[in-house]
Amino acid sequence: MRTEELRVYVCHARADHAMVDSLKSDLEDFGMSAWVDQLLVGGQAWWDQILERIRESDVFLFAVSPASLNSQACRLELQYAVAVRRQLLPVLVADAAIETWPRSLAEVQGVDYRDRTANAVIALGRAASSMAPTTPLPKPLPAPPAVPMNVADDIDAAVLSDRDRQSSSSTSHPLPADGPPPAGSPFTVFISYRREDSEDVTGRIRDRLKARFGPSGVFMDIDSIPPGIDFRKHISAAVASCDVVLVVIGRKWLDNAEGVGRARIHDDRDFVRQEIRSALAREIATIPILVQHATPPAEDDVPEDIKDLVYRTGLPVRPGADFDTDVTRLIGALVDIAKALDKPTPQN
Repeated sequence: MRTEELRVYVCHARADHAMVDSLKSDLEDFGMSAWVDQLLVGGQAWWDQILERIRESDVFLFAVSPASLNSQACRLELQYAVAVRRQLLPVLVADAAIETWPRSLAEVQGVDYRDRTANAVIALGRAASSMAPTTPLPKPLPAPPAVPMNVADDIDAAVLSDRDRQSSSSTSHPLPADGPPPAGSPFTVFISYRREDSEDVTGRIRDRLKARFGPSGVFMDIDSIPPGIDFRKHISAAVASCDVVLVVIGRKWLDNAEGVGRARIHDDRDFVRQEIRSALAREIATIPILVQHATPPAEDDVPEDIKDLVYRTGLPVRPGADFDTDVTRLIGALVDIAKALDKPTPQN
């Protein structure tokens, strides 16, 4: 298991800096060290620093866009990363047909980050953290590429991009530090549950919600956190990307942890507790979903930091013939929340 923070070098075109700033923030939320060149300068000293950062990185992340694919500096950075055996991670930040990608990137499984949904954010963290241990630098080091000549073109593209964003009504929306994502971003639902408590019925609920809100509009299975990642930051980032958190509570939700004489919810490392605490702290709509004829937990049943959950109005999802009726009611409630937040949802 990795004991040091993952070092990610982010290669990008200046025109994409707004999206890349969000990407850097998400990587840091996962406990990684992300380096992005923010200096609009050129010259040998600047280029030497770029190459040194590439050599020091564990992962070379290429923010794929038409601008980066056409950037001489980005192409040279990629070539050098390959030469010094850095691990490559292509992350799509703008529409760019894979036929236009360099072969070294096209052959690697990438991440679609264009819409920055909750699933995209989690996929980003998983992809970076799942990289194999860093390969040692070759000896001797390959000859460094010459200083790129089109840095000024990249700067002009960045300035023009900023002007376009200021005059356009279709700007991207970075996620805030607190509260749900801003109006205009896609509506997303996070499902918190315990597998041993309610996996079957939660899967059925998830399928119905995906049919209504789309595959990228529903996120669950946070418990498959990659090794070496700070699970607190991972959960916080996932929850922060969503507008609503559904807490599925079955009859075993408060069962004791194996070998411990108290309910798992009282363990500060419990994923479910972390998910609920993050949602409540960010004032994200948090709805208990009662399945298997379970009753809501009492105030004494849960730790102090999530006691507010007890006072949130829940919805039952009963088995049998009542399942469709109850899930339809749940979907209606979620649509109402999306409208209140001015969030778009797919149309049936």
